[in-house]
This record gives sequence, structure tokens and C-alpha cells, in this order.
Amino acid sequence: MLALSGLRAEQRNDASRSNLKPVLSGEDWRIAAAPDLTHFGWKHEGQLGSGANEPNDHTIYSDTDGVWHLWACVRNTAIGRVLVHWQSPDLCAGDWRLSGDYIRAEKGAGESLVDWKGQEFIQSPFVLRYQGTYAMFYGGYDTGLDADGQSTTDYGRAEKQLCLMVSRDGKGWKRHRDGQGYSRLFVGPGAVRDPVVVWLGNCWGCYYCGHENGQADNAGIYLRTSSNLENWSNWKRVHKMLDTSDSPGGKLKPESPFVVKKNGLYYLFRSHGPEDGTYVFCSADPYDFGKDGKHDDLLVSFLPGITAPEIVEDSSGNQYISNIRKPDRPRQYEIRLQKLVWVS
Repeated sequence: MLALSGLRAEQRNDASRSNLKPVLSGEDWRIAAAPDLTHFGWKHEGQLGSGANEPNDHTIYSDTDGVWHLWACVRNTAIGRVLVHWQSPDLCAGDWRLSGDYIRAEKGAGESLVDWKGQEFIQSPFVLRYQGTYAMFYGGYDTGLDADGQSTTDYGRAEKQLCLMVSRDGKGWKRHRDGQGYSRLFVGPGAVRDPVVVWLGNCWGCYYCGHENGQADNAGIYLRTSSNLENWSNWKRVHKMLDTSDSPGGKLKPESPFVVKKNGLYYLFRSHGPEDGTYVFCSADPYDFGKDGKHDDLLVSFLPGITAPEIVEDSSGNQYISNIRKPDRPRQYEIRLQKLVWVS
């Protein structure tokens, strides 16, 4: 897809040059309610979106015809986690149409090879358009391998993976296949989920959640780089939480990273902390948002009530941020949008 080489020049990690911070603007609105998937033959128990068929990590993009698409991981279905599709001619419309399209994990493609309580898993899609091709990066879950590359059927020990699908029009999707026929791009460390892919100036960067040494509590946000969106470097940790309750993030694992660039600086949005919402960190170095847990001076904004956000931009340059929960009903899962503005 892209032929470039070279690595970044060393940069001083200095967020003091930042004169911008993101803030929420206006009222939010729902674009996707928790879907009733019983017509797929998947029965559920409990209230939709509050224990059953909960939409979670997701991606929003427009296709070659200008139609807007939403793919979301829906969890707590009768079979596990699946990707479900909505669409709308208007980004700012409410309650987009549930299309009936869905994507399940495919064991033949090396996905979800170790079931958890008999459930299959596929999750956290992110779609990028480049040179006429749409690429969907997603969590393909268990690889059947542990951190040492040995076969395992232990769900807790099995390393997770990032996988890829491609599309010419943003509508129909086909899995990428490696030499084994697998859809995976890379494995580990740990969870490998919630990807976001960003152009860093001389290479692509994929940020995602994971954990080290097989220890789920040793969690952070990781970065791999690529010149072609298919072959990826070894991982580097770029963000880690300190195990102190008074630090931003506290003891909760960081989740759902999203990275944007403004005025030559990089902004990391990520969920989970002592307060319910999304924390925003600013760094001059896209490889360091507090990689050793020292990041209090990089924290520039807090967005209350926002969980697992994606940032999407319309054709006029307006930006919107998504959320997976209704603000006044934190256990009511649905996908919502709200305008995002940058202020001094």
C-alpha cells in the first residue's frame, strides 16, 4: 500500500508548546442503540444494552458514495462477541439503520482459537482509507499460542492478535491472508485490542492495548510501525499507568486509545481512570505518552462520561467524538456522537 523507509528523528517530549485542548460541545445524540440480534438466531438474556447485545468498541467512516458506516463490537450475545454494522447518509443523523450485516470470528483464519466459556470473540474494529483501499484492523483474539510461542488451550495464557480485512468500496470486506491462511498481522504483547492507525510523518503507527509478561495487570498502550500497513515492527510501550490511586488512571488498565495530531503535537485519548471519562495526553513524541508511567505533566484535558471514544471528521472539517454509554445511564450501552472542538 505504501513504500517508505526510515525512522523518526529524536524529539524532545515537550507538551508545553501545546496551546490547544479538546472539549465537548453541545448535546450528544444516539446513532446506534443496542441491536436486537434474535433474527440472526442468537437469543439473549437480560435487557438490551444493559447486559445483552452491548455495543462497545467501534469505528465510523464514509464510503466511496459518501454513505457513513458504523461497525461495532457487540458483546454478550448468545455466541460471544461479533461485529455488527449500521449505516446512514448523514453523519449527524440519529439512530442509523441496522443493515443486517455482521462479521463473526473465523477459526480457519486463525481467529479466536481458544474459546472462553464456549464463546467466540472478534472485536474493536478500526477502518482506514488509503489510496483507494479500505483497511479494517480488528482484534482477532486468541492465537492458541502463549507468550513464548508454545501452543496452549488456556484462555488466560493465550496471546491475542491484530487482524486485517480489506475492501475496495468500504462495503464488502475480505480477510487478509498470510502464508498460513491466517488474517493476523501481529501477536502480543498480551491482549492486543482497541487499535488505531495513524500516519506519523514517515511511517504508519498502530497504537493498541496490551500487557506484558503474561500479567494482565502489567498493562499499557503499545505502538508498532509499518511502511505498508501489512508488515509491522516489534512493539514499544508508549503509555503505562502507575499503581497509585491518585495518578490519572489509578489502578485501572488503560483502554481504547485514539491518537490525533494537532499543531505538530500528538494527542492520546484513552479511557479508564479514577473518574468516569476519557483522559487526553499531549506529547511532542508519538513514541512517548508517559511510557514509564510518568505522565502527569502530559495530561491536558479530561472528557467526563466519554468511554471508548473514536474521533471522526466530516467533509467540512468538523470533528465529533463517540461514546458507548448514555451519560445519565452508565450501564445503558449504545453508540453516541457529540461535537468536539479545540480551544486555547
